Amino acid sequence: MQKLNHNQLIAQFRSFRQRLRKLFKSYGDSIIDLIDALASNSNGASSPVELSLSPLFERTYSSIYKAIENSFSFNDNKKKKRNKLKNLTRLIAEVTPQPDKRPFYLFTTDTTPPPASLFSNSKRKKLCLSTKYC
Repeated sequence: MQKLNHNQLIAQFRSFRQRLRKLFKSYGDSIIDLIDALASNSNGASSPVELSLSPLFERTYSSIYKAIENSFSFNDNKKKKRNKLKNLTRLIAEVTPQPDKRPFYLFTTDTTPPPASLFSNSKRKKLCLSTKYC
């Protein structure tokens, strides 16, 4: 990867954010705010509500749920999901530098749901488990 000066890095970062925002059509700004809140979270927020308290998240906490629900709908057909993930992967790959030591990077995601015992009332527990948003 070529060496970029300060202005080129800023321009590349802005371009990445604009393209990322466009991938999340109706709630792009909320998704970008959520990413900013996650990236700046040094205290280890334990819930989306805590992330909504970040000064970088300029919306209400309910917009986090709406953004996630509308951006990653479980009701999307397989082709639509596959295209969305392909576009997101392509965008991230474009700004990820080539690895130095190995011929690949290994990215992982923990999708383990929280234990049901964390929920204080049965309505919240049922909502969480039925919508797969915890």
